[in-house]
Amino acid sequence: MHQNYAVENATCNYKLSAICIRFFEHIPVLRVGSPKAGVWALDSSTAFRDYMQHSHESGSVRLWNSKKEHEMLENYADLFAILKTTEKLERAYVRDAVTAKDYEIQCSKLIAQFKTLWDTLRESVRDIQQFTKEYNLQCPMALQRLVYSGMPATVEHGKPSGGSSANTARLVAETVQYFITAMDAVKMKMAAVDELYPLLNDLQTAMNQISALPGDFPGKVKARAWISRLHQMSAAQELTPDDIRQLLFDLESSYNDFMQQLPNLS
Repeated sequence: MHQNYAVENATCNYKLSAICIRFFEHIPVLRVGSPKAGVWALDSSTAFRDYMQHSHESGSVRLWNSKKEHEMLENYADLFAILKTTEKLERAYVRDAVTAKDYEIQCSKLIAQFKTLWDTLRESVRDIQQFTKEYNLQCPMALQRLVYSGMPATVEHGKPSGGSSANTARLVAETVQYFITAMDAVKMKMAAVDELYPLLNDLQTAMNQISALPGDFPGKVKARAWISRLHQMSAAQELTPDDIRQLLFDLESSYNDFMQQLPNLS
């Protein structure tokens, strides 16, 4: 029941956020006082009530002057809502109000939605942290997850699977395969974010599933750093030749470290 409440609360908050952003975006231009009063000195406790009363009395309030402005505000509302919803989800996970499985599914979905939306808003929203300050969004956990990490906590910090030797051998073989695939892609001059990100994410996930692999294993640390960096770039961007060279070096050194760890993983 606790889990259902958390999910319902997050859903309600998502819808409410979408409404609030449309209102607060336009507070500076609303004239709901007398004509002589000029711009109304807004009080946060009464602004929304007066805004709604004015909307009712006048029949409608025009909040945009063009289709382009309308679309931009819709995107702002979606961004606002995704940030708030992710913050609620992160807090629910920390408080054990949602299972790791449900958390990972919903968090991955929110990260994908955020990535897709932000790619269309980079010209108008260059800094997400500034956006949260401008609209008084208190969502530090959402910023960490969406902007800086780019992966669910269950992936970032590891989700070890149970430990039969046969299962460990399978996971080790898969991890070796992901290492080789990622290195081959870099050697083939693949440099676009949307080409490299999935490969590194698969590698990171595979390493995290090996319970005997230390949390501070260099390969994990380097993979997380690259994933976080790529996450903050647009899908069409490409790494520079120097970055590609560094990425290949990190992959090869991590692969060698992993092979040295094999005797300890059985």
